[in-house]
Amino acid sequence: MSYNIIVTGYENHPEVDGILGWCENAVVVSSVEEAQKLNLKGKALVVSQTTFEKELFEEITSVIKEKYPDAEIINTICSATKERQDSLVELCQNVEAVVVIGGKNSANTIRLYQIAKDNCKNVFHIESENELPKEIFDFETVGITAGAST
Repeated sequence: MSYNIIVTGYENHPEVDGILGWCENAVVVSSVEEAQKLNLKGKALVVSQTTFEKELFEEITSVIKEKYPDAEIINTICSATKERQDSLVELCQNVEAVVVIGGKNSANTIRLYQIAKDNCKNVFHIESENELPKEIFDFETVGITAGAST
């Protein structure tokens, strides 16, 4: 029996596109609202972009389990991604500024930047050392983090 594949992740992300390339019946879900709108017939299997937010994955899969009690859910989120995000929250409590290094189009790096912004007043997202602002040298303590592919 074939499955309806639900990929928790972001449209046009290279990893999600790769998964979709191997699936006939697949849909990408990026939010709880999108999960609530699902209208699938038959069996469902859930996988995730490896850098997707764990909390959001859990919220989405909770909705899916309510709608499709027999859905198979496989958490394919990389544990290092969650550890990096948790460590960043802790780091933000101990520094005056944070530099997030990574691609401006990287979902993982953008998420790190948002976490830093939520937990620290002074946050800078750069792709290269040329983008490092001079004001960074005004701070006594600066934390640095980087996206998974950086």
